[in-house]
Amino acid sequence: MLVERLSKRAMNLIVGNKLKRKATCVIKVYTNHCKYCHELHDTYEQISPLYPDLHFFAFNIEDHPDLESKLGFDGVPTILLVKTGSRGKITIMPEPVKPDDRMWYREKDIKNFIEENR
Repeated sequence: MLVERLSKRAMNLIVGNKLKRKATCVIKVYTNHCKYCHELHDTYEQISPLYPDLHFFAFNIEDHPDLESKLGFDGVPTILLVKTGSRGKITIMPEPVKPDDRMWYREKDIKNFIEENR
C-alpha cells in the first residue's frame, strides 16, 4: 500500500474525528530537518503493504506546528494510530526505551504497536 502525504486540512479531518467512515490510519509525523525521520522512511514504506486494511500516511508537522501540543506528543518522529468514525480514537506510539541509533523506532516495535492498537 502506498504511503500518502497528508495536507493540513486532511490531517485536521482525521485527528479531529470529522470523518464519519470507520477507518484505521497509521500516521508518521516528521519534519524535513530530522535525520531519524528520513531514516525511518524506507522501513515505514515497507511496513505499509503488510496491513492492506489500514491507511498509511505521512504528515510534516511544519505544516501545522500547534498539532504537536494539541495531540500531546513531544518531538518527531512520532507514529500515531487513529481510528475514525463514531468512536474516534488517537493512540500515540510511546518513545522507545532504547531507540535505534539510525532511525529511532525499530521495525518490530512499529509492527507491535500497530498489532496491539488496530
